[in-house]
Amino acid sequence: MKPGSPAGSPYAHVIMPDHLHAITDSAIKPSKVLQYINGIISRRVIDHLKEHGHNASLQKLRRESGSRGHMYSLWAHHNNTLPIFSEDMFMQKVNYIHQNPERAGLVERAEDYRWSSVRIWKRRPLEDEPLMVDIDQINWRRGRSLPRIDKLTGKAEPFRTSGGKAARHSQLSNL
Repeated sequence: MKPGSPAGSPYAHVIMPDHLHAITDSAIKPSKVLQYINGIISRRVIDHLKEHGHNASLQKLRRESGSRGHMYSLWAHHNNTLPIFSEDMFMQKVNYIHQNPERAGLVERAEDYRWSSVRIWKRRPLEDEPLMVDIDQINWRRGRSLPRIDKLTGKAEPFRTSGGKAARHSQLSNL
């Protein structure tokens, strides 16, 4: 994921052994964002397994040929995407995402987990950070914790980034 990609700009993420979390903005449907992220990660993981002869792992991912003819599937096929309606909710999701490795017992401190954006949020990124996020692109409402309400529909508007796109929290789980 990178700014300008179909998945939108990434604002926070953590890649766990059996699932991932990401907060992105995108003008496209959340299911398409997940499909895009799923495709990139799946292709890279499956290619790595093939190139390095990890046949036992590939067999665990093998499935009946699906509608697209893929032999392997890395992820469970369900969407788990939530719109984010306020700065408070945005920050709650960021903190939840970043604490995942610590809660799972993978590290003592969240910032010690390599596959997380927590160091960037603490303004202490690694020189070789695996995935950069641009938190300076967030259009903060400066203390507004309540969602904006659409005057025509009366529904809460999603929290938007500086590009005007709605922020969403997505989760993908593997099989």
